[in-house]
Amino acid sequence: MEMVSKMKSKEKSVTGSRIASVHNGSSLFTGDAGGGESNIRRYIIENDWLEAIVQLPNNLFYNTGITTYIWILSNNKAPHRQGKVQLIDAGQLYRKLRKNLGNKNCEFAPEHIKEIVQVYTSLEAIERQGDDGIASQVFENADFGYYKVTIDRPKRLKAQFTEERIADLRFDKSLREPMTWAYTEFGEEVYTNLAAHEKAILDYCEKNDLSLNAKQAKALTSKDTWQKQLDLLNNATDLLAAMGTAEFSDFNIFKEKVDAALKSKVPNCLLLKRTQS
Repeated sequence: MEMVSKMKSKEKSVTGSRIASVHNGSSLFTGDAGGGESNIRRYIIENDWLEAIVQLPNNLFYNTGITTYIWILSNNKAPHRQGKVQLIDAGQLYRKLRKNLGNKNCEFAPEHIKEIVQVYTSLEAIERQGDDGIASQVFENADFGYYKVTIDRPKRLKAQFTEERIADLRFDKSLREPMTWAYTEFGEEVYTNLAAHEKAILDYCEKNDLSLNAKQAKALTSKDTWQKQLDLLNNATDLLAAMGTAEFSDFNIFKEKVDAALKSKVPNCLLLKRTQS
């Protein structure tokens, strides 16, 4: 933008000013509509200063391999260019160097430069033939205008009881891996004789770098933790039997049916926390 501010107006110079500036890709898209970067692009295009953007080959410069672009700006466009922007893809137009210079491994040959200049000056629209060669498209200034619209909508979740989903209730979320291993290894004894397997469970955690803190280690080897999760699983199993596997897209209806099942079918159930899946 600083360079744009230094452009001589047609009142001060008959030919006006033309700028060629090399940028990375962020200049094309950084910033939302109404933001600083977007407003700079808007200012340039609405004033009809942008003549063309030329994409260059990757690895054309010494210190970077990213894609680069030349922006060509003029405040005195030729009549046939007024209100138009030309996009030129010269990314496949290069010759390889015999020896890399840092990241630079290619260059434009004189004939490549001549071809780019010819396409630019003639304002040609060209379709690339095959994988090589140059391509060009011409757009109206208005084609680059856009609005950003934020659309808010209610979060839509589905709720359902299935054997697969409720099976996870057997294990605490924060201790799922060691609890799964312990249940697979010792079966129902984690409920009836947990103390006998406490050392083996903690050894498993250490060998597998689970890095439990003291509170987590205590919960993992606590009979109350295992019983709490078992009660949740049993309650969910009773609800599955009462409600079946019907899928609900309205959580309020799902909650009403769960509450009714808790009262009529499973009167002794603990209150379940609201779950969504």
